[in-house]
Amino acid sequence: MKRVAVVIALLILAEGAFAQPAALPKIAKDTEYTAARKTLMAQGFTPERLAGAAPCDKSDARCFPEAFSCPGTGLAACLYIWKRGNTLIEVRTIGEQPIIDNIRCRSGC
Repeated sequence: MKRVAVVIALLILAEGAFAQPAALPKIAKDTEYTAARKTLMAQGFTPERLAGAAPCDKSDARCFPEAFSCPGTGLAACLYIWKRGNTLIEVRTIGEQPIIDNIRCRSGC
């Protein structure tokens, strides 16, 4: 009986060791960020405010609690941080009315 319990315990541990990495959310490039936020929340992600995030001007349409950086020059690219469990992702937008440019893993993927 002890051998069966040991085998089961080893199988459970092995399953965790070979678990698939968390998948990035599937949001089409050029999706408006406000729509993407709803999709991220529906997929279980929550906005994450990281230490060191640049201050955000509330009158800026790109200002959201999860904004990490939004320089006011060039393509107006912004980085937004989202978290689900141990997974931390970075959503990059471009434009004054932000649209999705890229989503990448920061950690836990």
